[in-house]
Amino acid sequence: MSDEFDIEVNFEQNSSMTFEIGHNSVRFPKAGIKINNEGLTSTNGEQIKTTKEAITHQQIKIGDVIGQGVSSYVCRGLYIPYNCQVALKIINVFDKDKRHQMLNDLSTLLNGIECEQLIKFYGAYYEEGTIRLVLEYMDQGSLRSIIQQIYKNNLIELINEQIIATITYNILLGLQYLHQQKHQLHRDIKPENILINSLGQIKLTDFGISKQLENTIAIARTFVGTLMYMSPERTEGKNYSYASDIWSLGLIIYELATGKHPYAFQNKQMTYIQMIQNILKSDSPKLDNHPYSIEMKDFLNIWYDILIQLVLIKIKTNVQMHKLCYNIIGLQRIHKISNIFNNGYQ
Repeated sequence: MSDEFDIEVNFEQNSSMTFEIGHNSVRFPKAGIKINNEGLTSTNGEQIKTTKEAITHQQIKIGDVIGQGVSSYVCRGLYIPYNCQVALKIINVFDKDKRHQMLNDLSTLLNGIECEQLIKFYGAYYEEGTIRLVLEYMDQGSLRSIIQQIYKNNLIELINEQIIATITYNILLGLQYLHQQKHQLHRDIKPENILINSLGQIKLTDFGISKQLENTIAIARTFVGTLMYMSPERTEGKNYSYASDIWSLGLIIYELATGKHPYAFQNKQMTYIQMIQNILKSDSPKLDNHPYSIEMKDFLNIWYDILIQLVLIKIKTNVQMHKLCYNIIGLQRIHKISNIFNNGYQ
């Protein structure tokens, strides 16, 4: 009997994802999965492939809360058999929206095992009306905490360009995997969803609101996510596309370089439309007053000039996308990253 199971989850808008809850388990028949206090299996009893053997509730010791996501909260935990730290994403199974987001997150995690730029998934179990996803623990936290520690505490004047390049490179690889291999948008790229560990690894997390694309067409009819990092194409009802995730990354790069968001949102009560109008009325963000190299400054200028076209006018060419990464990644890496744009953004 095979130890692998390919999850197929229907995430059509307004579809009803039925679930059956028992004393110590919950089943999702349409998704073909069952989660109980002994771990995660398919509904026909086959073991689902993860990066570790089946994890049960007895093997986990729960610690303090370390984060709050869009669909859950996250605790530090201890995986007792190996005495190693893990992260536990805890979801209320009775909350319909969170349940759907959890299934979306779980589908991405299971199908993304081979990608080093996505957070590792170790297993899942059910306990006390909650589903608990056992994930890789990233001991240095999120990019948000890194940015705040460095700039708000004045630890250093600027983050080194090569560090920004490495972060950019790894995020792009993660997005390339989602976009090209899985035909899926992340839709919530922001500093809180990019994690770092003490080995210097950079990984994407929180796929609960990502949406699988139909027929490899770069369009999703609906959008959700953090407004401050969302692209402006929705002002005229235009479709959300691959370029929208890349737009969000551009905002993060600027924030890494300066310690602040490139567009001012003084009024936190702004509507989405007002925020976008503010972006469109503003000049493209520049690093002219910051002591970065000409290459770094040119990189961000090219990035935004092209993305305004990509997002608002939908001009897509491989040459333009290739230019976006040229200076910041460097000649020694350009042959790797070029495949992302030549093959992934047709």
